[in-house]
Amino acid sequence: MGSSAGAGSGEFHVYRHLRRKEYARQKHIQEASKKEQMDSSYQEKLEENRRKAEEKTAKKRAKRLKKKAKAKGKAKKPRNEVQTESDNDKSESSSEEEEEEEKEKSGNESSERASVNSLKVAETHEDAASREAQDNQDEHEEKEEKDNDETKTTDNEENKS
Repeated sequence: MGSSAGAGSGEFHVYRHLRRKEYARQKHIQEASKKEQMDSSYQEKLEENRRKAEEKTAKKRAKRLKKKAKAKGKAKKPRNEVQTESDNDKSESSSEEEEEEEKEKSGNESSERASVNSLKVAETHEDAASREAQDNQDEHEEKEEKDNDETKTTDNEENKS
């Protein structure tokens, strides 16, 4: 005599399928949270590196400006005709630094020009896209008006006859 209550042999396959779906769902959730956590830590690391680089650049910029101001201050003072070799070496190194600064400035200007040009190109593409979209919309409206006019004329002709 068999049992009349309980699950049949086919129910196990349904249960197994549901169990696999649930495990897959949980695995997906865990992977998504892990990825999100890794992304956030990566973004934090990028921000930290950017901040450190800015601090370092600011410190070097201040040092350059201080050195430049000091060099200009010395240039304004009347110089003695007799200079020692160390003074000559200092002036040579400061002139080299000034040349480097000029190169950096010109490099910054060219990069600024390049970024401005790229922005202009992007704006031009956006303008062209918006004009094209406007033209398409105008054409569509004209077609609709033409179709409406045609239907009105056919309706009027039908009413006349």
